[in-house]
Amino acid sequence: MFEQPIIIRKHSAIASWIKQEIESGRLRPGDKLPSESEICVRFGVSRSSARQAISNLAHAGWVESRKGIGTYCLARRSPEADDFALVCYYASSYIFPRIAAGFERATQRGGFHMILNQTEASVEKERGVLFKLRERGVRGIAIEPVIAGSEDGIAPRDLEYTNYQLLCEIQESGIQVVLMDNTFGDNRFPAIVLDDIATGAMAAHYLVERGHRDIAIVYSQEHRPFRLRRQGAVEYLTGMGIEMPADRLLAVGQVRECNAFFDRYFESRPRLPSSFFCCNDEMAIALYRAAHSRGYSIPSDFSVISVDNSDYAQLPGISLTSIDHPNQFIGEKAAQILLDGVITPNVHYRSTISIDPVVVERSSVKTLAGAPASEKN
Repeated sequence: MFEQPIIIRKHSAIASWIKQEIESGRLRPGDKLPSESEICVRFGVSRSSARQAISNLAHAGWVESRKGIGTYCLARRSPEADDFALVCYYASSYIFPRIAAGFERATQRGGFHMILNQTEASVEKERGVLFKLRERGVRGIAIEPVIAGSEDGIAPRDLEYTNYQLLCEIQESGIQVVLMDNTFGDNRFPAIVLDDIATGAMAAHYLVERGHRDIAIVYSQEHRPFRLRRQGAVEYLTGMGIEMPADRLLAVGQVRECNAFFDRYFESRPRLPSSFFCCNDEMAIALYRAAHSRGYSIPSDFSVISVDNSDYAQLPGISLTSIDHPNQFIGEKAAQILLDGVITPNVHYRSTISIDPVVVERSSVKTLAGAPASEKN
């Protein structure tokens, strides 16, 4: 009886050499690997063997290939540090599942796992979540931070009422942090946001182009992006010579209070505007509900435009014109920024990615007499 010779496949030999280079410290996190051509020459192999070796290493989390750039060594992680955390207001409702789907898809491609957390838009709950994630030693955190608005709609009223300092400490400890859909008004952290001021201006422009001059704006005082959207709409309207009296700025305390807010609003028998700009779809749906229960018809009695283009915009009996919120893109991009931080830990990315708004037209806005001919139905 004789033993069969052990055959070492060429791609396995290449992979073993690269791992030895990483384990010895000769290749460090963020270093670029030799090119496929260089590997082929060194080992006397075909490109297919070189590609197979790199593919196997990427799947195991040793390296990451970046199209058109090259392949880079990743930091070797302990099992408890294989996680990226996604921290959002609610985990299973409204636009958040789409953000989570995009984030998880990109996270898994990079060889990490997603931990999903919700704060219910509470600074105190957010703080507790962040402490636990820091103790766990996650590799990165993508968060929609809880930040109230300010009177000028630009900067937070007081950072002491946020978890800004805690996030700074977490970042300084080596955990990557990226903000989604909200910022602290500085460039301390990378961020991905919808351009909220431009969004408000676009909603106002859309209504004005369709003949509307008496416009009410519905927003929440407790969420900074809503205040920015209000600011953008007001600036556009006043720039067009349209006055915005106090009774046309409808401030809701929190979004979950919208149903009660609109019940009170209609019970007061107000002088109705020709249109409403609601700063998100949840507010618009609450307006629909209260209006329909009192016999009003949209857009016959008044028009409505909103923001987020969520599933709510197409509920039965509702066809809501809404500005799109690129939620899946934001989730994917946030994860990619965290992955980039793993590949190049010494490069600190602090830019804000601001996404231009796009209107998704449905049938909730009526064109009035006197509108430009191109906007008439």
